[in-house]
Amino acid sequence: MSTFLEKHKIYIVGFLLLSLFLFQLLSSIQESQTTDEGVHLAAGYSYLMKKDFRMNTEHPPLIKELSALPLALLGNKVSSPFEFPSWSNHDEWRFAHDFIYSNTLPADTIILLGRIPVMLLSILLGLYVFRWTNELFGLKSALLGLLLYCFSPHIIAHGHYITTDLGVTAFYFITLYYLYAYFKTGLVRHVVFSGIFLGLAEASKFNAIILLPIIILLLIGAKYISRYFNIPSKIKVIPATLILFGLCFVIVFCTYFGSFDRPANDFNVAKLYSQMNDILKNNDYTGVHPLAKKVISFADPHTVSGKYLLTTTQTVILPAYPYINGFIKLYLHNYTGHTSYLFGKYSDFGWWYYFPVAYLSKTPVTELALLLFSVLVLILLSRKKEFLMNNYLWLITAIFPPALYFAWSMTGHINLGVRHVLIIEPFVILLITFLFSRVLATKKVYLRLIIISLLVFQLYSVIKIFPNYIAYFNEFAGGPVNGYKILVDSNLDWGQDAKKLKKYMVENNIDHVCISYFGQASLEFYGIDYRYLPDNANIRNAPDLECVVAISMTSLYSRAREYGWLLKYQPTARIGYSINIYDFRQTQVEF
Repeated sequence: MSTFLEKHKIYIVGFLLLSLFLFQLLSSIQESQTTDEGVHLAAGYSYLMKKDFRMNTEHPPLIKELSALPLALLGNKVSSPFEFPSWSNHDEWRFAHDFIYSNTLPADTIILLGRIPVMLLSILLGLYVFRWTNELFGLKSALLGLLLYCFSPHIIAHGHYITTDLGVTAFYFITLYYLYAYFKTGLVRHVVFSGIFLGLAEASKFNAIILLPIIILLLIGAKYISRYFNIPSKIKVIPATLILFGLCFVIVFCTYFGSFDRPANDFNVAKLYSQMNDILKNNDYTGVHPLAKKVISFADPHTVSGKYLLTTTQTVILPAYPYINGFIKLYLHNYTGHTSYLFGKYSDFGWWYYFPVAYLSKTPVTELALLLFSVLVLILLSRKKEFLMNNYLWLITAIFPPALYFAWSMTGHINLGVRHVLIIEPFVILLITFLFSRVLATKKVYLRLIIISLLVFQLYSVIKIFPNYIAYFNEFAGGPVNGYKILVDSNLDWGQDAKKLKKYMVENNIDHVCISYFGQASLEFYGIDYRYLPDNANIRNAPDLECVVAISMTSLYSRAREYGWLLKYQPTARIGYSINIYDFRQTQVEF
């Protein structure tokens, strides 16, 4: 068996990764754009074509640039969006709509071309998951781990959207793989590769910033743990740190095309100064956020600090200024909070337990069970000094960074979806692969049968929900039908089912709908004839609605429950688990 697997491993790995790609591609074809995709894609296109970073600075540019690259390569086949007022007005949401839906290239083609680079990144990540687990635990275990990766609903779902989550996950994981390789070999080339991928991670999403202190801790920790076990080490902490951080800076700088700029030239900085001057002139702080009041008192040009700040913004030239600007924006966003939903309740600052609940609800039961057993086995083995001596390098490199990241995420105030902790997924699979290796080493048939049964159940659970992977909830959470009771937004309803709604209308001879749609896709583009759905305040004026109602789950369970009058009715159908259908053509609305 081992000889067969070794001989055919390229084909097996290729088949598994091709399966992942096909699941993503076939799901993508059936979906409209999700909420954030248009902004990311249009911004990336503007970076490549104009080298102008005015749009969507709250995220670094790399994944957006990669997603827009196929469109940039098409040249004149893609209409220029820079003549629209939304470009000069710095209106990123309108600009995205203009770019996608007022283009000579069909919107679905634009979205699909933008998604393919992210799908390819998920293939790249899969290759490194296999590579690392193969080196650590052997071929059989690595193939089982890759099977689990390719049938992870997290990877299938968020590995085919034009967002930064999969990209930062891939580069985060690969950075640590090469850092581990450096710990093992002491070869400079591994530090170089780790530094390159560190830069790619930092240029993908700002949450990768936590890698910087983690890497320093890992370098110091690996050095001193080796000394504790009296194991020779070739780790050079200071030279390695300089190489890693130096390459990181160069990579990030390159993704901004080597740009330098003064903060005073920033449209948003000028706008903020204008707003501040109006407030100071009228001495009117009505509706001003407490944080903004502190900023105004510091930045007031009549104060010493304000004069110094104004001079600095006008004279200091910063490298990759949009990166600094974006990081500050994200910090302020997290400080002021973002409306979040959990168990039917809303919060502006989230909950510390949001991500544990999200991960436990949206991760397959098989994966959770295997993770639990992996941790228990690891705890038992860690009591043996010999085990720690032989495995401490991969243990600190593959467990500490995702665990610290997850704990850090629990302190944040932007609780929008399990995708924000996608970074831990490949590390979870690596840890489960460790369990596979221990089970295979025992040669106990009943343990192997348990593993096989769990994997088969995962395949069934994941295939069954095709193509609605963003709406996946495990059986303990009640499945996708009950997902809205726990989470909405990008966990369930991200505007992805507009195209499926049109298909449903055609199949059921529905000429128009009364709709409340949570998303950014153009309903007109898909030929959806619609009327606006009356809310609680207006429904009494329309008792004879005589309409098929289509409402997104996020709208139905909104904070103010504007459409709460619908909650007394059972839906006629549900589109992709994210849009409820109610047929009032033969039914009068009751009060």
